[in-house]
Amino acid sequence: MISKENFNFIVKRKVPRVVLIIAQILGIDKKEAYRSLISSQAYINLLNPELNLWGKSDGYVADQFFMERGYDLNRLHGEDSLVGNVDQEKNNNILEFDVFSKEDLIAYVYINFGSRYIKVNQYTDDILSRPVLKKDEDVTIEDILNFIADRCFPKERRNCNQLLTDLGLEHYSTIAIVKKTHGLQFDDFTWIRFNEEDIAYGDLKIRD
Repeated sequence: MISKENFNFIVKRKVPRVVLIIAQILGIDKKEAYRSLISSQAYINLLNPELNLWGKSDGYVADQFFMERGYDLNRLHGEDSLVGNVDQEKNNNILEFDVFSKEDLIAYVYINFGSRYIKVNQYTDDILSRPVLKKDEDVTIEDILNFIADRCFPKERRNCNQLLTDLGLEHYSTIAIVKKTHGLQFDDFTWIRFNEEDIAYGDLKIRD
């Protein structure tokens, strides 16, 4: 169990500094950055006394958070771009996709990671079917990345490495995974079609 002294150091000193890094890089407010951090595996690891991450630099801990969400650290710390993703190299940091419920289009998403521009149109009035429970103009890049992460198997899953191998992936990247699985899950009918794809629900469905 983590000592009280180390816990206080993490909560009062380490976490606020890491939150500031995340907020500055993603262009979001500190409250949102804090919520994202404490719900991440990086935060859980920070509290694990066996890993001793509180002795690492703030930037190192922030990098663990970004890698968990599929960011390419080379782009992330690059001169011209604050935010990037290993899956965006082909499309100049552009991510564009539609979200469906079976055959019904429920959302359109466009992100330019380089300029941090985002456009979201959610077409359904069914709150539970919306990718993000916010007004379209209030949706952030982090909201969309969280939505994508929710459509993936978790990194801590026991057979994670085998699943990555089965998908032909060398590293855990939520966007790379969803590009392979289309975000299909057994508990709903939501799926994702990326802009370069010509597919329908019937080509992908895992249940009726």
